[in-house]
Amino acid sequence: MTELSDHEIMQMIGRAGRPQFDDKGVAVILTRSDKRPKYENLVAGKVPLESRLHLQLTEHINAEIGLGTITDLETAKMWLRSTFFFVRCRVNPTLYGLDTHPDSVEKMVENMCGHNLKRLQDATLVENCNGKVHLTAFGEAAAKYCVRIQTTELIVGMKDQAKLKHTVGVFLSRFLTAQLETLCKAEEFKGLRIRAGEKGFYNSVVNQNYSIRYPFKGAKGSQPVDEVWQKVSLLLQVRYSDVSLKFSLNSVSPILESMRKRRN
Repeated sequence: MTELSDHEIMQMIGRAGRPQFDDKGVAVILTRSDKRPKYENLVAGKVPLESRLHLQLTEHINAEIGLGTITDLETAKMWLRSTFFFVRCRVNPTLYGLDTHPDSVEKMVENMCGHNLKRLQDATLVENCNGKVHLTAFGEAAAKYCVRIQTTELIVGMKDQAKLKHTVGVFLSRFLTAQLETLCKAEEFKGLRIRAGEKGFYNSVVNQNYSIRYPFKGAKGSQPVDEVWQKVSLLLQVRYSDVSLKFSLNSVSPILESMRKRRN
């Protein structure tokens, strides 16, 4: 059993009660007795706020390069030292995997900045011109649309897969199907789930052949939609191919009911 993160707990507590109907909300936390002080402090706001910048540091450095704040390794280190993340590393180093040695935070700054700048250059999001780093077209797009670095690396890698034969006939269809699958496995979709009652509806759409241009096979064979990326692919194709769905209201009533409850 995995314990929920503090962030998830606070998210759920914040949803207690309906603003348009209730003047208060009630949240019940079930936990072991030894964990009780932790959650009491969490709810009372006594738990110190920590940084999560390091989890998406590459994307932030890319954006700061676009803004002109970062132009080389030294300015990258200066920027990182100005962040809340740096402050919390000095106050609570063990939480971020550091030891208590005075130089450990500075070594971390050097390593993280160097590593992330190299990753951006390897992914062709950044180029070095006369010792100064600048965004490429890929880097500018990633910064503008807030694309995760893992997804950007997938997209950049796709351009090297294209061949002349992929522009005609069956090769084009197979190539586009593979590219769509790659995009649907992007990091941004990792948090999606196939909800109860949805799978049957999605599979009925596939089985009734609603002009799904880029079909896919389910990992389990008989059920086409059994993974999240397949759900994403189906929804994108239905949305952007202007597919007109014809279905019985009873076939999607669980989905509609769950949507109604979430709205309320």
